[in-house]
Amino acid sequence: MPVYNWSEPQFIAFILLLFRLSAFFVVWPVFFVTAIPYQVKVLLSVTVAMILFPLVDLSGYEVSLSNTLLIWYVIKEIFIGLVMGYLARFFFYIFNIAGDIISTSMGLSGVQLLNPNFGGRSSAIEQFLMIIATLFFISINGHHLLIMGIADSFRLAPIFNESVSLSGFEDSIYLLKQITEMGVKICAPAMVSIFFMNMALAIVGKAVPQFNVLITSLPVNILLGFVVLLVCMPVLLWQMDNFLEITIGNVFRFVKSF
Repeated sequence: MPVYNWSEPQFIAFILLLFRLSAFFVVWPVFFVTAIPYQVKVLLSVTVAMILFPLVDLSGYEVSLSNTLLIWYVIKEIFIGLVMGYLARFFFYIFNIAGDIISTSMGLSGVQLLNPNFGGRSSAIEQFLMIIATLFFISINGHHLLIMGIADSFRLAPIFNESVSLSGFEDSIYLLKQITEMGVKICAPAMVSIFFMNMALAIVGKAVPQFNVLITSLPVNILLGFVVLLVCMPVLLWQMDNFLEITIGNVFRFVKSF
């Protein structure tokens, strides 16, 4: 389908498709960091749009530039793209929550480093878990799954649909609860181990008043936290597949509700 042979409805459909893809690629996981220029993201959006456009079913739709619904179509496409991008990032929010809790338990929450993934500062443990999650995401071609998902979204939520259903957002509280639970499950071994260690140090400090619990507990908690984190790393990697599957499933469930 040569570009110069496009009709007006086809040109409008391509622009709307490009809006959805651009909104998605601006916020999608791993590649949304500020280190990647926006020009690269826009070029990627245009390239994917050119590939996907022949696959989009436009039969039965006749829309012109004078249509008053055109602005609504643009807003709808940007909304769908942003929602899919942010939902896909929930996989990384799990490790963000876990790293924050582990850092607080170990006493490292005050050591903050610049985190380019979220455009702010985070603890070293949080960044370590984020790096592990990012490497796992790329190693199983998670970005390919997301591109396949955004391509399938044009079938589940056609471009020229005049309405958007928000029924999927009724379960958003449950989704946030699920993300928090998974984050707590990841940090539970380290958090529980440090808790019992502090209990033991408190008993020792009560029995031996000369023992300085405050000074001793900090390096002990840090050492114990690292040991537990390294011992539990194989289990964490084994569970990552389930976490990603749940996240991708939520993305498709929300898209189907549109």
